[in-house]
Amino acid sequence: MAGKFSEKQWAAITILAQPKRAGLTYEQIAEKVGVAKSTLFEWKKRDDFNNAVKDEIVRNTIDRLPDVLESVQEHIINDGNAAMLRTFLQ
Repeated sequence: MAGKFSEKQWAAITILAQPKRAGLTYEQIAEKVGVAKSTLFEWKKRDDFNNAVKDEIVRNTIDRLPDVLESVQEHIINDGNAAMLRTFLQ
């Protein structure tokens, strides 16, 4: 899979997979990666590119999952958040 995308595409995937796109606009991402904004949007139309972004999000998130689950318990207990309890149990 590493050979499927160019270095610039991987750079864009890495940024797009960050929470809130690392605080960058699409124009800033394109500039940072070294492509036109229209090129970035063309990439985003591709299923394989979007799947790579999703896969990267999962890789970035999986390490934080224990912390997320721990915080859920705190919200249930401290905030009395019934919706969070229901989600946690599901």
